[in-house]
Amino acid sequence: MLNAPPRATLGWMQNPVRGLLHGTSALLSVVGTAALWSRAHGDLSERGALLVFGLSLVCLFSVSSLYHSVPWGRVWKGRMQRIDHAMIYVLIAGSFTPMTLIVLDGWLRLAILATVWGIAAVGTAQKYWWPQLSDRYSLVLQVAQGWLAVPLLVPVSDRLGTPAVTLLVLGGLLYTLGMLAYA
Repeated sequence: MLNAPPRATLGWMQNPVRGLLHGTSALLSVVGTAALWSRAHGDLSERGALLVFGLSLVCLFSVSSLYHSVPWGRVWKGRMQRIDHAMIYVLIAGSFTPMTLIVLDGWLRLAILATVWGIAAVGTAQKYWWPQLSDRYSLVLQVAQGWLAVPLLVPVSDRLGTPAVTLLVLGGLLYTLGMLAYA
């Protein structure tokens, strides 16, 4: 069996391409979050929902940049990898938050928010405390979490129109294809 060539490094950075890309994405997410906040015309709950989305992006990219860049010791490398993978759940739930709080009302708003954040909590706990469980468990849970957008299609269409539904469906399809490719 051939040994894989050593990974390129940049100074102390262990994976400079991912580290720099994800670090730059984290900074751009801060800028994007500020832009969303400043352009929000709604009340504090709308602004808060947009802030949750922006912070979920910032956290995902920041953790990923640190995980891929810093030369962690064996124990901390494992911890950072679990946190990095758990951030996917947080980003999905963070992405649902503004759509749910701004577009939905009543029981459907509460049901979707409770479900996506509940799955995020379960998935994060699994990634951190029970990482030995099969990756299939995580993949099924993350795809299920993402496809909770299906009940949103009609209310989103009614409130925001066909372009918003098209983007929502396209995003769901691309996400699912990415998860299948990862699997």
